[in-house]
Amino acid sequence: MFRMVGATEQSLAIPQAALRRGGGDTLAFGGASWSHLRAWLFLAERLQRAGDGDADVELALQRFGSPAQVRRLLRSEPRAMSEDAMPATTYAALVWWIEGLQASAALVVAILQRMPASARDGWPLEDQLRLLAGVAGEAGRRIAYLVLVLTRCRAPLLAARRAVTAACRPTGELLEHTAASIAVLHERVNRKEREIARHGLFGAHRKHERMAELHTLQKERAAALAHAGRLQARLGVLDALREEGAWLEPALDGAIAALAELRAAWTLFGAGISELRADALAGELVQPFDRVEVIAQWSALERAARSFAADAMSEFHLHSDRNWSITTP
Repeated sequence: MFRMVGATEQSLAIPQAALRRGGGDTLAFGGASWSHLRAWLFLAERLQRAGDGDADVELALQRFGSPAQVRRLLRSEPRAMSEDAMPATTYAALVWWIEGLQASAALVVAILQRMPASARDGWPLEDQLRLLAGVAGEAGRRIAYLVLVLTRCRAPLLAARRAVTAACRPTGELLEHTAASIAVLHERVNRKEREIARHGLFGAHRKHERMAELHTLQKERAAALAHAGRLQARLGVLDALREEGAWLEPALDGAIAALAELRAAWTLFGAGISELRADALAGELVQPFDRVEVIAQWSALERAARSFAADAMSEFHLHSDRNWSITTP
C-alpha cells in the first residue's frame, strides 16, 4: 500500500479536465461546436459529390478530412489509428488522438487496479509508475501534434467559409432568373396549347407544326424546371453551410482550448507520477489511499473516449426542417 502525492488530485486531474462538468461520461471536447463542425463537413462533402462545390471548399475538405475519408482509410489500412505516427488529415488525427486517449485511460485503470497487489504478483511498483509516466508523456505528445494540425487547418476552413458566403448571392440571383424564365415558358406553353385547341380537327398541317413547337417549349420548360431544382438544392446546402460555418472559428478555438487544458492536466499527472517514483525509490510509499473514486473517474474517461470515437466515425445525419436535398450522381 502507498500514499499518492496530493491525495487523489493528481490522479483525477486528467478526467476532471477531459470530462464535461456535470455531463457524466461525456468529453468536454465534444460540445455544440463539435456538432456544428461535423455538420459543416457533412454538407461540404455532399456539395462536392454533387459537382456543385468550390475550390476553397475542396481544399478545406482535403486538409481537414471527414468521417467518410477515415472509414476509407481504415478499409485500406486497418491499423492506421493505432500507429505511433499521426495520420495526414486533421479529422483522422482527431480519431487517432481520441483512440489513444481511450487506450491511455484503460491502461491507467488496469495499473491502478493492480497496484495494491504489485508486491505479490511480481510487477514492481517502480515499473508501473514508469509505465504511467510514459502514458503521460505520449498523451502530451499527441495533443501537441493535434493542436498543430488544428491550427494549420484554420486558414483553409475560414477561406471555405468565405467562399460559401460569396456563392450564396449569385446562386440566389441565378435561381430568380431561372424562375422568371420558367414563368415565361409556362405562359408560352399555355398560349401554344390554346392555339392548337382553336384549330380543332381542321388545319392538320398547321396543327402538326404547332404540336412540334409545343413539344419543344415543353422540353425547354422541363429543362428549366430541372435546373431550378438543382439551383434550389445548391442554395439550400449553401445556406446551411453558411449557418454552420459561423461555428467553424469557435469550434477550432474551443477544441484547441480544451486540448490545452487537457495537456496541462497530463503534465500535472506526469509531475505527480515523478514524485511517486522518487518516493518509491526512497522507500516512503507506505500509506494507503482510496482507489475507488480514482478508478471510477478514469473508467468514466475511458467510456467517454470510446463513445466519442464511435460518434466521430459514424455517418452524420443532419436534423433539419429544410425542404431540400442534393442527389449524388
